[in-house]
Amino acid sequence: MIGRTLGGRYTVVEMVDSGGMAYIYKALCKKTGKFVAVKVLKEKFSTSHEYVNRFKKEAAAAFSLEHDGIVHVMDIGCDDGVYYMVMEYIEGRTLKSIIEAEGKIDEKRAIGYAIQICNALAAAHKKGIIHRDIKPQNILIDADDRAKVTDFGIAKSLSARHESEDQVIGSVYYISPEQARGESVDARTDIYSLGIMLYEMTTGELPYVGDQTVSVALKHINEQITEPIQKNPALSQSLNKIILKATSKNKRDRYRNMDAFRDDLVRALVDPSGEFVELPYHRTPLTAGLLVSTQKIKVWKVCVLAVRILGLGVAAGFTISAINAAARQATTVPDTTGLDMSTATDILRNAGLEVSSEFESSETIAMGVVISQSPQGGTQVQRGETVTLMVSSGPSDLLMPDVYDMTLEEAQAALEEMGLVVESVTYEDVSDVAPGHVIAQSPESGAVVSAGDAVSLVVAGETVPSALMPSLTGRLLSQAIPLLYDSGFTTCYVYEQESELPEGTITAQSPEQGIMTPFDNEVSLWVSAYKDKKYTGLLTAEIDVEENNSILRIIVEDTLDGRVVDFVEEMQPQTGAYRLNYTVRCLTAGQKTVRVLLNNVEVLNSAVEVR
Repeated sequence: MIGRTLGGRYTVVEMVDSGGMAYIYKALCKKTGKFVAVKVLKEKFSTSHEYVNRFKKEAAAAFSLEHDGIVHVMDIGCDDGVYYMVMEYIEGRTLKSIIEAEGKIDEKRAIGYAIQICNALAAAHKKGIIHRDIKPQNILIDADDRAKVTDFGIAKSLSARHESEDQVIGSVYYISPEQARGESVDARTDIYSLGIMLYEMTTGELPYVGDQTVSVALKHINEQITEPIQKNPALSQSLNKIILKATSKNKRDRYRNMDAFRDDLVRALVDPSGEFVELPYHRTPLTAGLLVSTQKIKVWKVCVLAVRILGLGVAAGFTISAINAAARQATTVPDTTGLDMSTATDILRNAGLEVSSEFESSETIAMGVVISQSPQGGTQVQRGETVTLMVSSGPSDLLMPDVYDMTLEEAQAALEEMGLVVESVTYEDVSDVAPGHVIAQSPESGAVVSAGDAVSLVVAGETVPSALMPSLTGRLLSQAIPLLYDSGFTTCYVYEQESELPEGTITAQSPEQGIMTPFDNEVSLWVSAYKDKKYTGLLTAEIDVEENNSILRIIVEDTLDGRVVDFVEEMQPQTGAYRLNYTVRCLTAGQKTVRVLLNNVEVLNSAVEVR
């Protein structure tokens, strides 16, 4: 496989890893000049309809997800019986290899990884996709210590009802009790697996081990987990309780979603007591001792009993109409601004409302206090609706970096890594700084900033109108072209490639999303090839090619939904007098302008009748 070029584009450089059903290779993309990771289905599985479908399913699941914490899938294809999937290349290690090398991971670092994973999985869950195989082997940690989730090989749509659960149930050391029993799964299944991962990160051990996979699966079902704090006495009560809640045997006792899981992890960084973690009464940590009052336990027992009675009532025969009637009951949203998050949550839930939390730094409002809420207090809503609390995370300790004399690209990358947004770029003609380098910034270096804050840069050189490059990957070309041109960009070249994605789907873009890009810069898009280019014409020409390894670019001006689109094809001609016989294929009929560039120098501009 080394040295082979897949799909005419991805040249395999070296093997990186080998899994159960696929090899992972590092490859060079000939179109972009960047390294990518290529996952290749093993030959023994490539003739199996079941495994090929599973491979395609993984690509489809990951391709639909666009999140910084999820390894991005850029392309899928089949080259002479070799099924492959192209992903972004991550320079780093798996979380499993880090645990094996270091044993216990520092608590704050483990929480940091878990928060990033929560955010990534929350994005997947909101798209209706659960992973079902969360384990440290499927978490990549890059050179900047950022976690990325990969391998959606057994991911499942939340709307899928009839998929057989006994085909693939995930890795036995991390599977949930419901997976082990072959029952239906939901987002809380991923929460359990992430809880087991947190246990392993903070103790250096797996909670359940055994000689046979069946015995380990049975332990997930039947055995109460040993408290992680007993394995690692240095662990905070907060994280101990969070892990216990996440790994509850009953799905209903776990966090209701990844956002709630993440919120408690964020709070654990600043509140080690753990009093804010709501555990079912039967999971009260033994190490908490008398810190848990009898009154709190009694109240919780009553709450759990009420929930169970309600559950029995529904099972015994509540009709759908009765449930819907109850859901339609209106309630007034209480005003919780200025209250601590725990009190605000209790008040809202007592009013029959669901609660989610977001955090925002504040120099004036104490940490943990509600800054605002949506909907606002006094609003009439239906019971069961969600109220989002904006909670203060306290003063920010993020300091503005010094990007003076960096190139604009370097400055943007450094600021983006800190969560800051380059909102505007202006240019100033100066003689003592190289063109394209930053000469001023706002906020200034050392200023206190928060993630999401806007940054303005002044760059040496003549004024260049520019804007942030929008996110185009995953969109249809018919959607992206108007977005680009209406934003002010003037030149877009489209490269077609064979792909199993719907035709016209953008698989890659350059520049990438979020890069401040001059309007007159060339924008390149790679799309899944159109199958219905039924209008054709012929272009013939003789071109003098003097240099070896020359690149010939043929640019055909076509129209798509009334918009002009430049489709590009590249080829490598032989040296000497090269006879070009090129079939022009278009989506629409008519006279088309065709330009030919040799090593980026235009050598032909011709009108071709396409019919």
